[in-house]
Amino acid sequence: MIRTESSELELLSKTGTHVIHCPGASTRTGMGASRHGHFPEMLHRGVNLGLGSDSGNYSDYFDIGRQAYLAATIHREARGQMPTISGEQALEMGTINAAKAMGLEDEIGSIESGKRADIVIHGTNRPELHPGLDPVNTLIYSAQSVGITTVIIDGQVVVEDERSTRVDEAQAFASIDAAARELFGRMGWQDHSRWPVV
Repeated sequence: MIRTESSELELLSKTGTHVIHCPGASTRTGMGASRHGHFPEMLHRGVNLGLGSDSGNYSDYFDIGRQAYLAATIHREARGQMPTISGEQALEMGTINAAKAMGLEDEIGSIESGKRADIVIHGTNRPELHPGLDPVNTLIYSAQSVGITTVIIDGQVVVEDERSTRVDEAQAFASIDAAARELFGRMGWQDHSRWPVV
């Protein structure tokens, strides 16, 4: 949806089309979401705009907190106006709007009675979370996801004390690194870094 025309925005709104904005992928690969995209205008016209990260090959970062930060800032830079997408709107894009886009707004996307217990808990032991006078401002512009200590999905704790409860992370990292080295070896990949890597 980066290359939508202004005239298409009403069509998106009238048809109830859901749009997923992946600002990290655009900024990483220069796709032009901030220069050409009409994402703030979509929000203002009532289009349900959610957040995504695209693939690891495009954004290199699956962190929705970072995507929310980018969504709330890159359009300001491109248009020279504030706000284009507010911190509150960016938070909604990553939660309830994304749930609506998946057809799951009755199950996830907000903390309400009757919905799944999907909760992300941020600790307060990082400087990004202080002074924390405005929780949304702190979350979107300062902390993003760095302060997450606990993740609960459907009532099950999957991250506790910043560590996975289901995956041996050290073993997973070792397997990932070995598989990547083996693949790169088969491809004949060479490091083209301009700096020496030690």
